[in-house]
Amino acid sequence: MKLSFIEPRAELKPFIQCFAVFQSPIGMPASGTHLVAPDGCPRLIITIENSITSICKERCEENAEGGMYFVGNRDTSILLQTKKRRTSFIAIEFSHMGLSCFRRTDV
Repeated sequence: MKLSFIEPRAELKPFIQCFAVFQSPIGMPASGTHLVAPDGCPRLIITIENSITSICKERCEENAEGGMYFVGNRDTSILLQTKKRRTSFIAIEFSHMGLSCFRRTDV
């Protein structure tokens, strides 16, 4: 398993905290679950190989390989699981105010 954190370019730093790249030949580690604690930072996750299942408050959602999904601000933790096969994804972690540039002002 390899987890790399990439610092964004200077012009993106006000909006993006980091890029995280996850790669594993056998999915997430043997425990089968990873806990993502709420930290006030929304994330955009792009699945490259394998799907990711997220479980939150008894709600289970599978996010397909080759797809994108957005994880907004949360007040509860999320469990992440993958099937036991080659897995890779990129997570873009926005800063606390990073998505304010996408807020609609014409409403």
